[in-house]
Amino acid sequence: MVHHDIVPAVAYAKIDFDGRLNMDRLVHAVAKAAAVIPETLCGIDTRRFRFTSVGVAPADIVEEVPYTPESCPEFDPRSGPQVKILVGHGVDGDTLVVQISHVLSDGAGLWQYVGLLSAFYNGRHLNLCNNRSVRAALDGTKVGPATPAEHDGEDTSWDGFPMPGSVGERLWLVETIPAGTLAVLHDKAKQSCVTLNDVFLAAYSRVVCRLLETSKSRVSCPVDLRRLSELGDLTVANMTGRYMVTTRVEPGDSFSTTVSRIHDEVQELRRRNRHVAQLHLLHFAWRFAPKRLIQESVRGVYHLHPISYSNMGVLDPASATFGSCRPVRGAVFGPYIDTGGFLVVISTMHGVATLGSSIVADPERAQAGQDILKMVVEECVAWLSEPAEG
Repeated sequence: MVHHDIVPAVAYAKIDFDGRLNMDRLVHAVAKAAAVIPETLCGIDTRRFRFTSVGVAPADIVEEVPYTPESCPEFDPRSGPQVKILVGHGVDGDTLVVQISHVLSDGAGLWQYVGLLSAFYNGRHLNLCNNRSVRAALDGTKVGPATPAEHDGEDTSWDGFPMPGSVGERLWLVETIPAGTLAVLHDKAKQSCVTLNDVFLAAYSRVVCRLLETSKSRVSCPVDLRRLSELGDLTVANMTGRYMVTTRVEPGDSFSTTVSRIHDEVQELRRRNRHVAQLHLLHFAWRFAPKRLIQESVRGVYHLHPISYSNMGVLDPASATFGSCRPVRGAVFGPYIDTGGFLVVISTMHGVATLGSSIVADPERAQAGQDILKMVVEECVAWLSEPAEG
């Protein structure tokens, strides 16, 4: 559901290849994918809350540029299509950027769509049906009460980071954790009985507290419902729940203390099924309440929080292999933000973790955003030198 005055957010997948893509084969793959997911070529009827045909052909959504794209121009999915593809011809190989409307899909569904394009490009014949319903993840799920930390964070409200500068160009900010360092982080996380996701979230939470000069961090953390429910083999859809992860970082707290708190809180949120708390209420109300009332509720509940985090996990290179073109690097980015808000999206390919953020900024603000990503990486790396507790 989309309010007619709000341009839907867009997610991006960027993949650098070691070769050149065949444009005819790519357009053919887009057409085959549209036969499975016809919504990709549609616009959005914001009054009746449905996708609508707008006469877009597969070739219309693929564009070539004679350079490696470092950002993407804005497009409005309301007028269609829901997907746009940019192919950049760089010096060392091509770059594929797939943009998808959040009305159609979340980041995990976006990567599935990339895999679908890859399969059709490579001549595979697939008999798939796309599931866009999260009913199986909601029916019969009991949602527990908010955790004490959630209650503690309810009075926390920020407009974002105090970032200098102003709006400017659309940019992708990137920091990476090399494969060797990430492997050591994974080993230490395992020894500490926490996850890499806990580590990344703890690092970001500590940076939040430092920059906002507070002892309490509240970070929006999307949850892929596919990982917790059987929703089908192809789910190019928005199937995202959300944790609001609140943790305290007191002066002098070690990283180990923070990551332990994060781990315990996330485990408790999961035990109480808090990832679907708001979605569950909307799912129940949909049966009885007028659609306009539900629209107002969605508008109030489902928006991008000023300080957000998302972990896409490992991106399988096989899902992004197009003929003889193999992916050298790959990452997923969230929507562009032109305020002090900041969304960090982490994705891993070939053992390298990429921390990315989409921002509309002048050079001063862009540098401030880059510094935030660097601080998150530095927190992770510093933990490796921290003595084990206990």
